[in-house]
Amino acid sequence: MDTVVVTGGASGIGAATCRYLTGQGYRVVVADLQRTEGERLAAELDGLFVHHDVGDPASWEALMTAAVDRFGPLHGLVAAAGVKSEYLLQGPPDPVLFHRAATVNQLGVILGVQIVGEHLREQGRGSIVNIASGAAMPPAQSPDVAYVSTKWGVRGISRVAARGGGPPRGAGDTRGGARGRPPPSPPAPPPPTTRPVWRRSTMTGCVRPLTVRAPVIRKRSSSTCSM
Repeated sequence: MDTVVVTGGASGIGAATCRYLTGQGYRVVVADLQRTEGERLAAELDGLFVHHDVGDPASWEALMTAAVDRFGPLHGLVAAAGVKSEYLLQGPPDPVLFHRAATVNQLGVILGVQIVGEHLREQGRGSIVNIASGAAMPPAQSPDVAYVSTKWGVRGISRVAARGGGPPRGAGDTRGGARGRPPPSPPAPPPPTTRPVWRRSTMTGCVRPLTVRAPVIRKRSSSTCSM
């Protein structure tokens, strides 16, 4: 039976995801700061609750240790943790309010991709789903600029991860604790008659590659990925 970690799993989309995964035959690790709700849900689903702060790397390491000790290797992550901020452009500047949203909505996703992603690479399989928001899709549906901008950023994080994300932590670099692994070989170039196109899921920020057999011409700059 495969095991999936769900951040923000104690309530909302995260809790619904935990129930859905359990119904599909997965074991779930409910990761959240809401201890009472999280413990109740984990008991209901015969899963594991871990008190977890997505913006803290040490908390991610503790989460991984607890989950692996209980269930063995992990097979997936759903990054559902997110916060709104009520930061309005028409209001006073409030860096603290913005940084809180950025820590949960963006840094938490990046740390999950890095730390859980490395575990999944080492075992050779697994999936990561990052939850963005329809409120961040144009036209912006919310005046909360911190929430909209940080949730929009989840799409970029997912796109980088889907393209490989660069070498594993420590590869070819002694800073931050190198593990002596060589950098991965560059991917083979596609056949000359094809080119990759990336399709995104509006709600999750997931990205998957497609291949088309004819040139794709867009008027927008190459730095913009529009579908």
